Formats: sequence, C-alpha cells, structure tokens
Amino acid sequence: MKKSTVWTIVIVVIIIIIALVAYAMRPKSSDLGQTATTTPQNGNVEDQQSVAAENAVVGLGQQLNKVSLLAPDASSTMEEFYGPYVAPDLLAKWEADPSKAPGKQTSSPWPDHIQVTDVQKNGDAYAMQGQIVLMTSNEVEHGGIAGVQDFTATVSNVNGQMLITDFTLGQFSSGGAS
Repeated sequence: MKKSTVWTIVIVVIIIIIALVAYAMRPKSSDLGQTATTTPQNGNVEDQQSVAAENAVVGLGQQLNKVSLLAPDASSTMEEFYGPYVAPDLLAKWEADPSKAPGKQTSSPWPDHIQVTDVQKNGDAYAMQGQIVLMTSNEVEHGGIAGVQDFTATVSNVNGQMLITDFTLGQFSSGGAS
C-alpha cells in the first residue's frame, strides 16, 4: 500500500472521530430554550422534595403549547399533557373551565416554557413564582421573546408525588427578559 493512501485513510478516520465526538456533544433541540430540571446532589429529603416540586412546574411548562384552551377537546388534552404534573382536583377545575388554565390561547404567541423565579417552603408545600415565556415565529427565528405572563403556584405532596395543587395566572407583559 502506498504511503499517501495510508495517510489518506488516517486523515479520514480522524475526521470521522471528530465528527462523532462533535455530534455526541451537541445540545439536543429539545433542550434549547428550556429551563433545565435539576437533581439534588445530596440525599436530603427536603432538597429532593424542593427539586421535585420545581420539576413539576417546569414539566408543566414544557406541555403548555400542546393544550389549545379554545379547542373542543381541551379537557381531554389537559388530562393527557397536564395530568403528570397537576393534582386531580386542580385538573378537574381546569377541565370544567379551561379559561382558568394555563395553555395556548391563540396560535401566536404561544407558551414556550416556564421559568421559576422563586421557591419558598410553606409548611409541607412549596410556593413558587415565575413566568410563562411566550414566543412567536419571529422570536424563534430572530431571538428574544414575545412576552411573559406571571404566575404563582403551590406544589404539594399528593399520594407520594409532588403535584401542582394551585396555579394562578398573573399579569401579561409583552417583550421582557427571558
């Protein structure tokens, strides 16, 4: 085998290895623009509950754009997408009156994700404040956000699972910080 052929093969192999490493290290598109869920590094039960409570709210935020509140099937889609994060009593209230629920109200802007800005332990529950971040195709293409809607939430242990037991929508502001 010629020396130049061996070097060509070595270079091709190196390029393939670099491409595979770069591919493995890239961020997943589902991670872009999302608030990351966290896992506590120690075994403290209170820390684990706090993280589980915050993960419930962030998880709900990842489902908001999948529930069109004006659609005839809003109740069944709430059950499907919100059920893992919301206590049955609150879910029943939202299904009875979708106008009180968070979700997609128009085709644009749509709720993209939730950012939790404050978590306070309140007895056996966690009180949270934050913002629902709204997007349009313009912001997706050019960056930024279309607006935010404030919320407050309470997350409690329901049958061994941290679930949202209260969620109140607040003020909407266009633009704003993400």
